[in-house]
Amino acid sequence: MKIRLPREISEITLRIGLREKPNLVEVLSNKQLAALGDSYLNFLYSVYLSGKLGHPTGSRIKGSILQNALKDSGLRKILPKRVDRHSQADAFEALAAYSLIKELVSFKKALKILNKHEDSVAGMTELALHMKKEFENDKSKSTS
Repeated sequence: MKIRLPREISEITLRIGLREKPNLVEVLSNKQLAALGDSYLNFLYSVYLSGKLGHPTGSRIKGSILQNALKDSGLRKILPKRVDRHSQADAFEALAAYSLIKELVSFKKALKILNKHEDSVAGMTELALHMKKEFENDKSKSTS
């Protein structure tokens, strides 16, 4: 199952504060993408937990999980040194939203990655690494 955003939504969303082909720091720092990514990751996390628990549940993912995953994936290193914990979680959320909008990582693929792990931080770390890899692959396609 591939979630596709209407073209108009993805075009408008990506015009908010981003160049046509932003670099990774620009994506991670975009507050509008973080706001969208917050909702997306909460939904993704709820579906993941529903599968683990065996019944539907609505849950919010803790910022500490996202912050630790950002650090464990190495993405924390590319942010400015004095970025608070909330902004680190926002950076993960922004990357998730960008990856969804640009169709770099599907919802199904993200869920598959999370389901490989019992530990939420480990799952989110692998997801962050996969999103980064797909971002870099997309960048190299557009420059060649």
